[in-house]
Amino acid sequence: MTSKETANFLLDVVTHKETDGKMGGYISSAMHPLKSWFPWNDIAIVQKVKVSGKLNLRLSRKNPPRTPDVLRTILHAADLRAKTSISIIAFTGVRIEVLRDFLGDDVLKIKDIFELSNR
Repeated sequence: MTSKETANFLLDVVTHKETDGKMGGYISSAMHPLKSWFPWNDIAIVQKVKVSGKLNLRLSRKNPPRTPDVLRTILHAADLRAKTSISIIAFTGVRIEVLRDFLGDDVLKIKDIFELSNR
């Protein structure tokens, strides 16, 4: 693979990820292994491939973070268990799959939170 083909490949990867709706931080983290693999295999990268929005750490444009007003509306409509779960997820960044009972067999599912299941 020539250096021109390498640059075209990297640009194609960036374009493909952008058309999939991925944000710059995600694309940049996907490019890291490629940029280290090519020199390891004696393939030169001569052209710089810039990724716009590299500091934006969201994964996708399709699922934007909730605004405080929307979160307030959801919390007012929820029961105590759902309020606790939603608060933990919203304010700490914990994934839904992590929330379980103390034995670890009651996994929280999207359908358990009424507001998320009726989207």
